[in-house]
Amino acid sequence: MQGLLYEPVTGALCGIFLGIGKEDGDHKAPGNEWSWENLAVDALGVVAGAYCAWLLYSGL
Repeated sequence: MQGLLYEPVTGALCGIFLGIGKEDGDHKAPGNEWSWENLAVDALGVVAGAYCAWLLYSGL
């Protein structure tokens, strides 16, 4: 049972940290700035992905 939870949590954390890393890269690039809106959309994508994973693992 532990393996069923481990993979979606790992995927969610990877999605969050990749989004933060991209925003950090954008912030450091000339002419770009940090976008909280982009980070919020990334978070919504992580939530949607976690919900889909939950549906798959719960057998619905």
